Amino acid sequence: MTQILFERIYSKLLPEDFVGRDSEMEFLLRHISGKTQLHRLLLLAPPISGLSELLRQTFDTLFLSQEEIIPIYFSFSASQKEPRSVGLDFLVNFIWQIIAFRKRDPSLLSVSPTYDEIVQMLSAQDLAWANSFTNWIDENLSIEVFLKSVLSAPARAANSGLRFFLLVDDVHLAEDIGDDFLRIFRQSLENFRFPYVLAGRRRELLNVFGNEKAITLHLNPLQDEKVKEIIIKCSQTKNMKVTDQTIDLITRQLQGNPFLIHMLFEQASKTTGALDNYKRVLTAINEMLFSGALGRYFREFFDEMFPDKSLQKEIIKLLNETTQNDTHCLPFIVWERKLKECGADAHRLVRKLHINEVVQMTGANIQANTQNFLLYDYIESRYRIEILSEPRALVVGETLIRALKRAPQIMARFYRKNTSIDLKKLLTRFNYQEVPANLLDYGLFRYQLNQNDSQVLEKQADERKAQEENYVLPQVIYVAETNAFYPSVANWCDKGYSCTCLGLKASGEEVGWIVAQINSKSEVNRNLAEFWCDRLEIVAFICGFVDYKIWLIAPESFTTEAIELLKERGALSSNFRQIQMLSELLSADDIFSQRTNHDEYELVLPMGEDTELIAAHAIEEIARRAGFSAKSINQIKTALIEACINATEHSHSPDRKIYQQFKIEDDKLVITISNRGLKLPLENLEKQDSEGRRGWGFKLIRNLMDELKFVQTDDGVKLVMVKHKA
Repeated sequence: MTQILFERIYSKLLPEDFVGRDSEMEFLLRHISGKTQLHRLLLLAPPISGLSELLRQTFDTLFLSQEEIIPIYFSFSASQKEPRSVGLDFLVNFIWQIIAFRKRDPSLLSVSPTYDEIVQMLSAQDLAWANSFTNWIDENLSIEVFLKSVLSAPARAANSGLRFFLLVDDVHLAEDIGDDFLRIFRQSLENFRFPYVLAGRRRELLNVFGNEKAITLHLNPLQDEKVKEIIIKCSQTKNMKVTDQTIDLITRQLQGNPFLIHMLFEQASKTTGALDNYKRVLTAINEMLFSGALGRYFREFFDEMFPDKSLQKEIIKLLNETTQNDTHCLPFIVWERKLKECGADAHRLVRKLHINEVVQMTGANIQANTQNFLLYDYIESRYRIEILSEPRALVVGETLIRALKRAPQIMARFYRKNTSIDLKKLLTRFNYQEVPANLLDYGLFRYQLNQNDSQVLEKQADERKAQEENYVLPQVIYVAETNAFYPSVANWCDKGYSCTCLGLKASGEEVGWIVAQINSKSEVNRNLAEFWCDRLEIVAFICGFVDYKIWLIAPESFTTEAIELLKERGALSSNFRQIQMLSELLSADDIFSQRTNHDEYELVLPMGEDTELIAAHAIEEIARRAGFSAKSINQIKTALIEACINATEHSHSPDRKIYQQFKIEDDKLVITISNRGLKLPLENLEKQDSEGRRGWGFKLIRNLMDELKFVQTDDGVKLVMVKHKA
């Protein structure tokens, strides 16, 4: 194979910096095999999700790592809307990328070839299908014939035996080129008998291609662990301090978006210099918004959608009015009336905003996307500066203050969410099961709990079924968040804390269930229970439910007065313990967002002053709980003390701290000791014994523990010790 000295071609990031999308890239690469009957893969994503980078990384991987399958990447552009030029651009890119791959020369992809250069550089094996290239670009052809000709190039190449993988990006922009172009493009796709990808905004692609046969892959937000990995990598690259708290804030504030995270660290390196507290993080984000890359991105984003500046100004007005409304919602007729005054097509413009997820069209209403805090701040700031002519400095300062006030609220919702119940998953498991009535009636549950031993109550659920009344759950047919049924719910209930479902009773009658999780640290009292019952009954009324059930779920308990009220209203009630028991009966253990891992412990100790004895006391208790023998516990304690002494005497640590992690895994205890400081050669560490007053060194540790290994870190050494149960 010819060696190519390139790390990247189209991608913006180096492969090692492209984190968190391994499974999606693997899915794309598997699609190349063509073993499935469906050649088309729809790759659906929201805006600024890293979709284009995923396609470009896939292109680079294929171009640089193998010589059999030719990768082809083409992206529609918002600035190019003339059908003939788009078609010609597609054809030239297609042929030129084949030429570059044949010659194993990525540098060709950085130049724009002339038609003569393309013809001269075509290989003999490609002339068979491309010999009519000059005829394809005949300007005398009608636009219909021309487009059919150039868009059929991939099918002709495939029919000649050429193997390639076509990646088409930003397909949602094809509609702006015109109905004729989109129609011919779709017709051409029907003749493609090779694997290809259509990628773009999820709402538009589902609308245009959703009814056609295709494999669908949704590009979901990165998991928090992957986002944390990206943030830590950026902080190390920029030599910038972050904390666990600011990592969580960055993740939530930027919605786990790698593009925005890299942008933030670039901005912070010029301004705040560190991201180790909320103020510095939000100051850097504010700078990004008002004078940095984020503000430029949003302005280009709106310029692409609405090139007419006066129209764009009216759109900003309407968006601000919608977001400032109590329900973050305005009737479509309000938009239509105001846009008609500008001579604009309201349906087309609102649809653009919907596709780009600035708003959501919900029937006759336009719902603002207030979950995107950055977009929300951008719209309001533009409105205040450009339309109200407020001083820029005032707007910048007040936007930062609002962000600082909002941050604790964002994090509180996140922390609550981490301990919440996935109501949607729970309700979808309902399928005519008979369950103990006390699981849906906190009053009955509390009474029986007081009468019986709590452990017996949990472990003998099957025996109780024969002794108490059962409740037959409905079969749930459809479930969604309650704000999808009644948007005003968003004013008094956070997203994910209330669901409404439609189902059938065992008798065959229709029934609706409206469920809400109440975030109360103490008992739910009568007033709070009444508040929720009143509002959920409004939902039932709006939905036209004749037969319905209201179900309130609380972390802890309900007062006696609240229980009486709920019985009067015919409402169900459960606490988290009841939900845990119900989930076990329904085999729905995955409904809890986060379970605490009681088998992992972390300890950070200052060096010196016999602090290793604190660690020894801690590990003694952990090992005892895990069932280690007294002899093993003493060995573990001695090994840990020795490791701490060695870390203190040899690391020259700048922060003078020892970081310890204890983890119980099956039948073994894993202890990790790390510190910042000198990166000593591993071979020296393996041979080294402590010459300190107390430490006998690694030889002793090796004799006391079952496994011992050293791991180099960026600025220090990590020691991993393992002890198995006897």
